[in-house]
Amino acid sequence: IATFLGIPYIAVCKAAVFPALLYFLAFYVVGHFLAKELHIQRLSPEEIAAVSWKSIVARLYMLIPIILIIALLVMGWSPMYAGFYATLSVIFFSFFSKSMRFSLFSLVKALESSIRSAFSVTMACAAAGIIVGCIMQSGLGYTLSSSLVSISNNSLIVLMILSMIVALMLGFGMTTVGVYIIVATLVAPAMIKIGVVPIAAHLFPFFFGVISAITPPVAVAAYSIAGLTGASPWSTGMTSLKFAAATFIIPFVMVYQPQLCLIGSWPSIIYTILATGVAVTFLTIAILGYMEKKMKIYERALMFIAGIMMCFPSIPLRLGGLMLAGFIFMVQKKAAKESLG
Repeated sequence: IATFLGIPYIAVCKAAVFPALLYFLAFYVVGHFLAKELHIQRLSPEEIAAVSWKSIVARLYMLIPIILIIALLVMGWSPMYAGFYATLSVIFFSFFSKSMRFSLFSLVKALESSIRSAFSVTMACAAAGIIVGCIMQSGLGYTLSSSLVSISNNSLIVLMILSMIVALMLGFGMTTVGVYIIVATLVAPAMIKIGVVPIAAHLFPFFFGVISAITPPVAVAAYSIAGLTGASPWSTGMTSLKFAAATFIIPFVMVYQPQLCLIGSWPSIIYTILATGVAVTFLTIAILGYMEKKMKIYERALMFIAGIMMCFPSIPLRLGGLMLAGFIFMVQKKAAKESLG
């Protein structure tokens, strides 16, 4: 993205930070309400007191490599240099603990594992580069971009839906980086042509390239987890899609409201982030179907509508969404008390 737009890498990180945090918010909401539904209790005060905070504080130095890589990126260092020095710091700080100390053999094994992990991404990028070169040299990229704009009839929402489908389909068998390079090359210029902010136009396909790892029929990440847990790959993939479904709205809000990418005045940025966070929460609750107790169909439908209303940059619509969700919450509270009584 930084190369395509000619901007610093850290600028891309800043633009992507809140869409990413909203993605994790959805999974926090999933964890919270699943725990309520399954009656998973919190740790008791005795269990919390048993935790040795002294041992935790003694290991905080393990965060230094992460802090270092962020600091170097903020200072303007390239990702390669920042990663290199952060890796050296990992090796250095490993000597602080006997259990984590590198031997020559373990260091070689770690380097081998890293190279193997990077190899698949490197090959995908190389292959994608060849494909992109062929597409651009043949003129197919311009033709496809123009075709998508033509098919969408200059409708941004239709173009985004088409872009989402393309990104998810390519993500069935490619890495996120490869999906981004191809889709961004083909679609981002068309979105920018319609009037989308460039960074949002490029983050849009990247976001769905990430999500493609957990969307069936080829949910690579979900299937990998199924292999570790022994669960059914298909049910794991469908469950992962269910849990992530609410996050599909984030890239659409990002395109229509670039404040989510920290573009605009700070009051509007904060307002948009909070409203989108509430929208993601409402949509996740509607998809899970549980709040204080199992939700009825009409309650889920109304909560889903409330979530959609929160996505629009209209104060009356957002107030209506909050009131609708508040009504569902009161209904759920009343039903929960009656079931206990």
